[in-house]
Amino acid sequence: LDELWNAALGELDFLSEARNLKEFRTNNRNVAYVDGPAVWDKLTTRHVLVMEYIHGVPIDDLASLRADGYDLDEIGAKLAENFIKQIVEDRFFHADPHPGNIRIREGQIVWLDLGMMGRISSRDGGLLNRGIRAVAENDVEALTDIILAMGAYTEMPDRLLLGNDIDNFLAKYRQIPLA
Repeated sequence: LDELWNAALGELDFLSEARNLKEFRTNNRNVAYVDGPAVWDKLTTRHVLVMEYIHGVPIDDLASLRADGYDLDEIGAKLAENFIKQIVEDRFFHADPHPGNIRIREGQIVWLDLGMMGRISSRDGGLLNRGIRAVAENDVEALTDIILAMGAYTEMPDRLLLGNDIDNFLAKYRQIPLA
């Protein structure tokens, strides 16, 4: 309940959302296919957010996207790539990525409603990066260590059983290219 309350308060503080928008745009300034609305600071207060109007096609309006000549597979790949970047590199990610919050405008994926953003600590970001590497290298022991380090539990899990489950999971998906 505390987390929901804090998230609701964050959503209602437009200065917070304005800061989120600026940080998001800064993080993605070198990503040609991603944007977010610009903020007008002089007109923005805690109770009013003034930002650029975003025209564009909702990401789930597939017929319009096709009619406009977009490659849906390319949009999907770029969307996934950017979301992974937000989590793995920036450690600052859109925490409400539903179709109503994503538009396609002039070849760009435009993220909207950045009132609810997530952050990953340096520690967890490092563990996540090591976990990705462990999956790529099929290193069950390292992945087991990482999952145990990231977890919260009242009693120590059975390390051998967890390692076997991870090994079975990786074996199931091993033949699928990481990309």
